Amino acid sequence: MRYLFVFILFFYSFSASAQERYKEATKTIKHTSSYKISDSISLHFAVTYKKNPLRYEYQAYLVGEMVKKLAPFSFDGKKKPNIIASHINDSKCVFIYKRKNNYYIIEYDFKDEKASLSQKIPDLKYDHILQKENATFFIKKKGKSILLTHIRNKDYINTRLYDSETSDDANLFNKFKLDTEFDYVTTDEYVEIGSIKKGHSYIFDNTIILTYDEKSKETSYVITLDYANKSNFSVRSYKNSLKNIRQIRSFAIGNLLFQFAISFKLAKLNIYNLEASNLSKSFTYTKEDFGPHNKYYRRTKEMAVKPAAFFNSFARFVPFSTYLPTIFITVNKGINDSYIVESGHINGAVYSYYNHFDHFMWHQQMMNQPPVNIPRFGPNPNLDIYEVKDTEDDLKKTSFILALDADFQKLDSIPDSLFEKEKWKKEKESLDEIKKNPGYKSFSTIELQNSLRYIFYHKRIKTLFIKEINKKE
Repeated sequence: MRYLFVFILFFYSFSASAQERYKEATKTIKHTSSYKISDSISLHFAVTYKKNPLRYEYQAYLVGEMVKKLAPFSFDGKKKPNIIASHINDSKCVFIYKRKNNYYIIEYDFKDEKASLSQKIPDLKYDHILQKENATFFIKKKGKSILLTHIRNKDYINTRLYDSETSDDANLFNKFKLDTEFDYVTTDEYVEIGSIKKGHSYIFDNTIILTYDEKSKETSYVITLDYANKSNFSVRSYKNSLKNIRQIRSFAIGNLLFQFAISFKLAKLNIYNLEASNLSKSFTYTKEDFGPHNKYYRRTKEMAVKPAAFFNSFARFVPFSTYLPTIFITVNKGINDSYIVESGHINGAVYSYYNHFDHFMWHQQMMNQPPVNIPRFGPNPNLDIYEVKDTEDDLKKTSFILALDADFQKLDSIPDSLFEKEKWKKEKESLDEIKKNPGYKSFSTIELQNSLRYIFYHKRIKTLFIKEINKKE
């Protein structure tokens, strides 16, 4: 009863901080999705199954200063549409879906409140999907070439073939298993753990970056291509000097690649410039020393630093343990062009990556598991922090943190204000707790400049809600 009371108290205190923008009594909602139109305007869809005739109806809501219920549009038929991607382009929400063995595109114009006729996308093939806010990219590996399909709307479907120039490039291509071993990582939001797969994909400006880490070769392989310029295409490899590496992982941000590798007695963080293809900076850590600024956290309690424990914790084979320490590295931009680097390991047996941009991806809404969330690492931690955070018995995070300025020099501290992209973290964690209520269905959330807006269906009272949490200064 005590825990039930605490949850109810938490729910009502959190609900009181959320502003109700809209509610509507309605029958069962199958799914919802949310999109950012501008800093203060969002578009939301609630999907219901209708009869006579059989169809899946998309009811649209445009939310700004006022909430406007727009005209709906529908996908005909009993079978739900297999939407594989969607994005906003100008005043249109663009949906890309599959029917049998063909792919189609349909647009909903939220100004005219009308949907276009479905249009077939010829010869679309892909292993991997990436998305920006106004476009979707489909990547297909073909031998030693990359086939890229760039879709903005039904009138802009562009396909380019990028060919490697050497046989060495072709050998590197074989390492990129885009259909199984890759996650698309969005760095426009705060990345706390990110993907723990060997392969990552990113979009920065006009550049798509594909990375793949191979422990046996102590190497990270990188493909970069400019989706606006076919001639800008390269395949590179970046080898870490450590030998007998236990684990290796990399993270790209802008034109930089941060690569972290750990052996039994040494750990090395390398920073590469992808444009110049050279090493910009390197940091080495030993099993005895982490540098002048160290802290060690266990269950939020600060203790004496134990660098040896950090190295030993990467051991994969511990008797009677279900913990699978899997390496990760994330890099977030701070104020004044600073970088906050966090590296360590997470339980790979239970962790899976989820990013909030996946609200644009219909198939992510079909997942049964909620996004994994790890609480932040405590107030005002210092440089080179080593911490162990036991957030759940089966999901632990062991990491150290490094703050760098624009020239990759170590900063003296990591104040909270440095994390300019960490807005809404507590609110998002609170929403994830609310989502666990079995009576609430079909959540989707969008992050705006000064608020966090979300839509969900209350199953018990059969009501659709749109709510908003305003930014707290």
